[in-house]
Amino acid sequence: MIEKLKKKKKFDIDRTIDRNNGILSLTAFKRKYFRTSNPIHSYLVYGVKKDLKERKFISSWGKNSILEYFSKKNVRICNLGLPWNKGCAYLHRFEELYEVPWRYPKVFTGKLKKNNRIIGDCYEEKFCSSNLTPLKYDFKSFIKKIEKAKSFKKSSSKLIKLESIKVSCLNKIGKKIFDLNPWIIINNKRETKNWIKNFKELELKNKL
Repeated sequence: MIEKLKKKKKFDIDRTIDRNNGILSLTAFKRKYFRTSNPIHSYLVYGVKKDLKERKFISSWGKNSILEYFSKKNVRICNLGLPWNKGCAYLHRFEELYEVPWRYPKVFTGKLKKNNRIIGDCYEEKFCSSNLTPLKYDFKSFIKKIEKAKSFKKSSSKLIKLESIKVSCLNKIGKKIFDLNPWIIINNKRETKNWIKNFKELELKNKL
């Protein structure tokens, strides 16, 4: 399934940014750090390595995604001022790796702009959820295991809530949870299963 980016949401690598992303993203954006060209999930990168700069990340979370790159490099993910269920996109990676039934692959294409002029095409594959039945997550099982992981670190400051973990530990946690029961992270199971049974195919065919 291919969907073009809406005209009002054209991806300009120098101008397009969600103002709700927080002060760190906005500051990095103003300082013109290197930015990946993904139209849906782009990343601002400081001190970029040559191998990262030369890569084309075509997926949001799965194969050929920057999250796959994080996994191979075993990076440390830091959460500043947000709980893990709101500040860690890496948790959604397991949904794609395990091909959960409440999501489906969707391709977004459009024109890539820089300095307010078109410089090429942009493309991204995302493992999307339903527009009709929004998912209600419960990541308590993840968070409990994150806080007990060997690589978990937490700021001692009461003013700054900063927590971090190595991706290798997140991968082990994700595998344990999803091998056992991936549905444990979904709160509205009944509604979600009803959508899968009765409406998923219609939404896949763009009839809803």
